[in-house]
Amino acid sequence: DSLVFVDAPAPILHRLKRYTFDEVTRNMLTLLGTVAPKGILVLLNVPLSEFVKTDNGKDSNLTTTKVTYLLCDATTLEVICGVQHRDAGSTGRQPIDHVKSVFGDIGLPLLEFPVSNDISEHEVRDKLDPVLLGRDVQACPNCGETMTIRKAKKGKRAGSIFWVCND
Repeated sequence: DSLVFVDAPAPILHRLKRYTFDEVTRNMLTLLGTVAPKGILVLLNVPLSEFVKTDNGKDSNLTTTKVTYLLCDATTLEVICGVQHRDAGSTGRQPIDHVKSVFGDIGLPLLEFPVSNDISEHEVRDKLDPVLLGRDVQACPNCGETMTIRKAKKGKRAGSIFWVCND
């Protein structure tokens, strides 16, 4: 009787998770994908150093500090705005203060949301629509004066955003 050696299968070291990202991140990515119009790219956890520089040559934590969601023009990658969850203390999410300061310095909006998976599409749309619509300066078709964004407060279009002439 001879012994036969059979190679044991190599142990599997990696497995695909059941869900991609944590529940809060997954919910926000889904909402941003639903609300953002075609042509807007949503990037996740982007270091500030990828789109911000300092005048004094010091990094000021730009490499290590990240904006959770960065919305960019899909063609030019021009930054439109950032989206960040408010500081959640012990959840491991970084404080928002530095990110807010940087976005204030560069003159771009930073939309804030609570660390929650109960954020509604309506909440995201309320904050994002004015930013996206505000990118385009609209001129009144009747008089050529600039127009302003307003939100309908009553009626069947309540909550909808529309343009109104400043004149």
